[in-house]
Amino acid sequence: MIHACLIRIEKKLQKMELATAKARTFPVECHNVDKKLRQILDMTEDEANFHMRQSAFLYQLAVQTMPKSLHCLSMKLTVEYFNSSLHDMRPSPSEKFSDPTLHHYVIFSNNILASSVVINSTVTHTRDSGNLVFHVLTDEQNYFAMKLWFFRNTYREASIQVLNIEHLDLDYHDKAALLSMFLPVEFHVSFLGVDSPSATHLKTEYISVFSHAHYLLPYIFQNLKKVVVLDDDVVVQRDLSDLWNLNMGGKVNGALQLCSVRLSQLSSYLGENSFDKNSCVWMSGLNVIDLARWRELDLTETYRKLGQQVTD
Repeated sequence: MIHACLIRIEKKLQKMELATAKARTFPVECHNVDKKLRQILDMTEDEANFHMRQSAFLYQLAVQTMPKSLHCLSMKLTVEYFNSSLHDMRPSPSEKFSDPTLHHYVIFSNNILASSVVINSTVTHTRDSGNLVFHVLTDEQNYFAMKLWFFRNTYREASIQVLNIEHLDLDYHDKAALLSMFLPVEFHVSFLGVDSPSATHLKTEYISVFSHAHYLLPYIFQNLKKVVVLDDDVVVQRDLSDLWNLNMGGKVNGALQLCSVRLSQLSSYLGENSFDKNSCVWMSGLNVIDLARWRELDLTETYRKLGQQVTD
């Protein structure tokens, strides 16, 4: 029995020696590995250069096709504002701006025409424009131009308030946070696709995240219980009145999921934090925000603490 066991072991050793000898006949050349890596690098650079050229082309196209009268629209309106008697007039307070029974829409933007398109499309498709109140939050550079534009143009019976986010007098204990407010910015992120994880198949998506100003909404609109935040690149094509009857089930933010991007795919951007990696990001074009629930959870303070942890 021992003899038979030794024979089996000897046969296995012979097979291993044959496999090792065969493997030695296929030498690994570092030159091939280096060549493959350079090919991947060249493909990545070519893709990046393509997107840069495309971006430059689209920018030039926008400049060439835009009427010359609109190139300096904000500057022209600002000059006209201070040449008129409007800058001597104090804005008359409107009760609608703080009436929680009305439908309040918030737009963060420094683009006059884009904001106007969002408001006009929303008003056009609503059943009762008298219930609509728009709060346009912009920076100091475009504030006076925005004020003059929306003073001259009316949108049925909707009310429009223009606010300078850099000069808001808020009852917020962290005054340093007010100095760092900025408008939301769109980012493009690249990551490996799930279906094709090869480094040559990078997937690029465009996402827009909440700015610091978004987290101050409960302080900016202290009398309101709910607002709808619209991006300035949105064109509304239906009545949004039903959003105010939306049952959010105790959630703070209602938005459309963008499951083509999951948090696990953004780990290189987010770091190794404690979050559900299977969760989807959400589209920022339209957000229904329950300000009352936000205040209950004190999410602004949570955001401030997380921001301190990242910067420390």
